[in-house]
Amino acid sequence: MHIFFIIVFLIVIFFDVKALENFKERCEIPIMRGPCQNWIHKWYYDSVLHQCRTYISGICKSENIFDSEAECLYYCVGGKNRNNTYFVSEPIEQKYEYGSSTLAPIAPSDRGAELTFSESGYYTVFMMAENNAFIQLDGNRIPTFQLRLCREISFQFRTRLPHGLLVYHSVKDRPTGLPPYALYVIVEKGQLKVVHVYGKHSTSVIVGEGLNHDIWHTVTVRIDVHGARLIAKVDNISAEKIIQGLHKSSNYGISTDLTSVVLIGGLSPEEKLHGVKYIIESFVGCIKEMVLSAGKAASDLLPIKPLIATKHDNVQEGCIDKCKTEDNICFQGSLCINHYNQLSCDCFGTLYEGEYCDIYVSTVLTLRGSSYVSYRVYDWKDRVHSSMNRISFMFKTRFDDSALFYASGESHKHHHIAISIYNGSVIVEIELGDGEPIFATVGNNTNSNQWHNLTILHKENMVDIMFNGETKNYILAGTRNYLYIDPEIYFGGGPTLSNKPGLKSHNNFVGSLKYVFFNDISILYELKRGNPKVHYIGFLSPEFTETEVDMIPITLPFPSSHILWPVASVNHISLMFDFKSHKHMAILVSSPVTTSTQNSSGFWELRMVNNEIRFELTPSSSKNVTQLTTVKYDLNIEGSWHKICLNYTKGLLTLNVDDKNKTTFLNGIQHFLAEQTITIGSGIGGKGSFGLVGCIREIWLDGIFLESRHMVRTNRTTGQVSIDNCQLVDPCKRPNACEHDGKCSVVDDNVICDCKGTGYIGKNCHFAQFRKTCEELALLGYTKPDVYLIDIDGNGKFPPAHVKCEFGAQGDSKTIVEHNLPSQIDVRSAAESDFSFTITYRDFPPEMLKELISHSLHCSQYIKYDCYKAPLDLHSATWFTSAAQEELINFIGYAKRGSCPCSMNKTCSNRTHSCNCDFPDAKWHSDEGHYLTSKYGGLGITKMVFLQQEHLQLDALGRITLGPLECVETNTQKYVVTFTTSQSYIEVPGWRKGDIAFSFRTTGEKAILLYQPPIRRQHPSFMVALTSDFKLTFNFTLNSGKSRDMEVKSRRRLNNGEWQKIWIDYNSHHVRFMINTDYEMIDLLPNEKFGPFEGSMYIGGATEDLLQVTTVSQGLIGCFRGLVVNGEILDIYSYMSVHLSEIIKECKPSCAPNPCKNGAKCKELWSTFQCVCENPWAYSGIYCENS
Repeated sequence: MHIFFIIVFLIVIFFDVKALENFKERCEIPIMRGPCQNWIHKWYYDSVLHQCRTYISGICKSENIFDSEAECLYYCVGGKNRNNTYFVSEPIEQKYEYGSSTLAPIAPSDRGAELTFSESGYYTVFMMAENNAFIQLDGNRIPTFQLRLCREISFQFRTRLPHGLLVYHSVKDRPTGLPPYALYVIVEKGQLKVVHVYGKHSTSVIVGEGLNHDIWHTVTVRIDVHGARLIAKVDNISAEKIIQGLHKSSNYGISTDLTSVVLIGGLSPEEKLHGVKYIIESFVGCIKEMVLSAGKAASDLLPIKPLIATKHDNVQEGCIDKCKTEDNICFQGSLCINHYNQLSCDCFGTLYEGEYCDIYVSTVLTLRGSSYVSYRVYDWKDRVHSSMNRISFMFKTRFDDSALFYASGESHKHHHIAISIYNGSVIVEIELGDGEPIFATVGNNTNSNQWHNLTILHKENMVDIMFNGETKNYILAGTRNYLYIDPEIYFGGGPTLSNKPGLKSHNNFVGSLKYVFFNDISILYELKRGNPKVHYIGFLSPEFTETEVDMIPITLPFPSSHILWPVASVNHISLMFDFKSHKHMAILVSSPVTTSTQNSSGFWELRMVNNEIRFELTPSSSKNVTQLTTVKYDLNIEGSWHKICLNYTKGLLTLNVDDKNKTTFLNGIQHFLAEQTITIGSGIGGKGSFGLVGCIREIWLDGIFLESRHMVRTNRTTGQVSIDNCQLVDPCKRPNACEHDGKCSVVDDNVICDCKGTGYIGKNCHFAQFRKTCEELALLGYTKPDVYLIDIDGNGKFPPAHVKCEFGAQGDSKTIVEHNLPSQIDVRSAAESDFSFTITYRDFPPEMLKELISHSLHCSQYIKYDCYKAPLDLHSATWFTSAAQEELINFIGYAKRGSCPCSMNKTCSNRTHSCNCDFPDAKWHSDEGHYLTSKYGGLGITKMVFLQQEHLQLDALGRITLGPLECVETNTQKYVVTFTTSQSYIEVPGWRKGDIAFSFRTTGEKAILLYQPPIRRQHPSFMVALTSDFKLTFNFTLNSGKSRDMEVKSRRRLNNGEWQKIWIDYNSHHVRFMINTDYEMIDLLPNEKFGPFEGSMYIGGATEDLLQVTTVSQGLIGCFRGLVVNGEILDIYSYMSVHLSEIIKECKPSCAPNPCKNGAKCKELWSTFQCVCENPWAYSGIYCENS
């Protein structure tokens, strides 16, 4: 037997060596650049240096090309590289090799106090990198870890995530009379949080900051039952609290042993079902040297030995750095970052970008003073203290006085990093809450239209500011040198810059940016690829090009739009500016004037009239007398820029237009600028209908340059004056001016949208009138199968469309889209020519079909080919195209390419063929099936092609039948719960923006349905509440801190125990609040903004402290279902951890059917019922059953 295995082993080695020898021949092939243009990072073997090297490959195909260093080493150096999986270095070296270990497990008696797995015993470090990973220790493995004893948990961990469950302890089979108990050790917001829950009492200790930088941290958690103390220590920082609810002498009130359960890294499925009080995400990272200790006193704790896991799932022994495995394909020079479950590449400093830093290009963004970029670093729940930060970017501009970057937040003190251009230098201010802030001025002449490079590195108490190769070093004062910022940070400007402490400039940046980084995130690359965390905020579309911006024009879109600007003197002005307009008449500048004649008041106007610029002086408003000075200019190029200079001093007026000059003397002027103001862009006060509709730039007043960004920011502008590169002079061309083909017009300097016939309502035709799905119609009570108008993407770009709705008994609805292809149409015969037919669907172009298919649960489409001596010949003579798939469809129904369903189940009439109709048999055959939502595709057939084959017999005939597209909609109502007490609630991730919908049913008079409190004072918040039998209230706080209330008075009773459907949506003009078929819509003022909301959202109620400040304090007793946020169904079951015993995963009314007797009325209480006897003197009992 031993000889046999040796022979097999030698044979394997022989063939393995032979294979390697053959592959080594490819390693000798010379490398060349190649003609292909898809430049990517590859590896090749350098036969001179005898090593694997990297290069930029444009080679289309070559033998000596490898995707990774490990592959190159394997084939060209020899054998599998046994070091291609690495561990984070440990005190005890724990090697890992491919394949299973052949070592026998260490005997339990030989193991120490540190946690190990029963099947090995060699590892005390574990990695959690998958969902639902956990290690479980049951009572038989930890018999001394008792509730009645003092307990201690110690371990080390490392992670990059700001949240995750480290350890959970509870007891199984809790005896009667013992309140619920649980201990949680979690990472939350980058801090260690220890929570002790005992009955209704909760005690928490928070210690440490910035624990998510992927370095080892040592944790000790101790419960001193005799002192009722909860002690938590991370590294060298500790904190403690008195445990609430614990009696100092009898502590938990038990003297017997209970069965414990300890979970590490995550919750097991059984514990999730038991109802854990806190919503906790699984830990991702590594945990090592886990020790559990217990003892009668805190001074004599003894570790449990051996500590062996009862079971584990999705946990790997060792702590593997994915950056040191073959998974790392980051381009050479970039930094690989290990996230345990994945890796990413930091391209900083490489001049490359892309997912693997392998694209030799930089994304450039040009900004024009009215836009900026925001990046959402994290959600509010993950807001962390960060001791290491990097901000870096290159910029190029001609303009001074600009904001480049801003990030801020509130901790125990205000934090911010502010970067501005001011007086030709870059001004940096860093305030981290402790000690004096850092003020730094670097560079000069930064507005020289040359590229400048700025990098700020913060590490603990050190800050390095590098500008164009020069570095300044700073040491932060204080002990808490963490950056603690709000989720949104801004590049190139930001909202309400005047309210942001630390910024020297309050103007948005004008110029170009590139190589923009926040830590390892390449901001502009992520913006261009559509990362939802990165947003471009502005009127215009983002310009991903390096564009020279030398001027900033101001747009005046209406005749009444104007700028009222102060002047220094009443009798002197020197005004110079450029303007352009497609109109031929306009007032450019005006001002009141007083004359010495009877001290009368009048005005002057600088007008454009066809090809003339006219200065018109009206000395007295009461007299129709005008003094005119005119300069003609060239109108050959319509819409071109023209330069005007107007000077007045001591009666002498000089007017220059495009270097054509005229001078005149004005008699009797007392005050040329009577109110020391000028109105730019219209007549005085914006009156009249001849104001400038166009653009103005390069304004100089009395020798001082008026910065366009500063002018537009002031309160001196009227009529939507803006900076948009003079591209949006026509208000109807502004983004979302009139949506959904609404007819746009300008009436009395207002944009008016005619929404008639569009299927939308609102100021700009944004809000859909029709429901999105047949399911929503069913929720409103529709039951008859019929043709209905629905709007498949709600307020999105697609118009309403006719579909046939079929309503299922179980709440499932089907959407059917008909087309124009007749049934059983002849497509193939000897007498026919080639048949080609374009199929159109009723109201559904291909893009809408794709949208319907994508948001449906599943779709199908029936197809059948009948044949008599007319072969199908898929691909060569028969093919289709579909809306859902761009490539050709050469299969029938759910089948592989070139085949029919009969080949899949091996039922074809001729087993050698792939379809029944592949053989010209002298009898009728058919191939039929359904295209499904699957990998084979084919849904939404839009074109059919049947070529006529040669040698068809005269009586040959082929017919095609194509059914309508049928889609079963996603059941948005599948997550349904019943709240049985008014104190119960479910906490879920908050609604930030978009739309929201849900359903409820109750018999109560008042109830909180949804509530999202403000993340901090004056921040947006909202509440949806039932406030009476027929009234629903939506209360929300705007970004200004102003509170608004909306009430919908329903035509049907809202607490009748039936389902009620609610929708909320909004845009910049309105907020719409709908209940069933009733709705209210309120207008938002131009300076008001709805949302975004932050923080958690509460369903059915809220915590006691939050209820103290709400207008409605009762929670929902009843049912709730179908919470849909921005089109995504929220699985509320996964968040049902709080008060689980008071929330049921279904909705079954106790009064259906009516259990009451003798005509008694059943009062629904949602977990039980109450029978109200018709005559309490005549009947009694629970069911009124006793007479």
